[in-house]
Amino acid sequence: MGGFDILILRFLNGSSGYSENFDKFMFLLSGNYLYKGVFLMLLFWYLWFSELNARQIVRINLISAVAVAALAILVGRTLSNLLPYRPRPIHTLGLDINHPIGMPMNTLANWSSMPSDHAVLFFTLAACFWMVNRTIGTIAFLHALLIISLPRVYLALHYPSDILVGALLGIILAALLLKPLAGVVERLQILRFEASFPQLFYPAMFLVTFEIASMFDSVRSLLRSTTEVVGFVSG
Repeated sequence: MGGFDILILRFLNGSSGYSENFDKFMFLLSGNYLYKGVFLMLLFWYLWFSELNARQIVRINLISAVAVAALAILVGRTLSNLLPYRPRPIHTLGLDINHPIGMPMNTLANWSSMPSDHAVLFFTLAACFWMVNRTIGTIAFLHALLIISLPRVYLALHYPSDILVGALLGIILAALLLKPLAGVVERLQILRFEASFPQLFYPAMFLVTFEIASMFDSVRSLLRSTTEVVGFVSG
């Protein structure tokens, strides 16, 4: 953790803890799925139905993008578990930062800070969207920076370096995987399945985009519950 990292953290966190209303607003941005994943999935469905002149290739790339996003969150969580544990700034003793008004002291207490899985997921999607449509991709990048990343540093949930590493990881994954996975989607003729069985395809896509919009919270909860049940039964 370098001095520049701490300098940026203190600058962005400097206004925290002074205005209850502003802190509540930052909590809202950082925690409400309507501002986070739902917004990105609205961009996804906008692209799905709007690119009339190149609809097939756009849809192939978008299906690939959701696969890349799922892989990205898996990679991000795996790295978070494998890398040396890094406490969140708000839980780092001796760090001279402000505590947001109303934030419980145990918020994300046992979750490692590096890398930011939010940054991994949202910068992956932004990069994928940018490769499909430059305008929508730019909007997605601004969203990832201002709506996703900035509040999490302001609230001292992440160091700037957590965000930077997550963002770079997401962009690299998108650059490496979008086109190869698009080739797989094309070979599997998934769009032919979509045309033949829309009653099956669109509920499945709704489920996938819902999980991305909610950052796979229901899947994580199911896995945790299953693990607890299996552990209880085996014990």
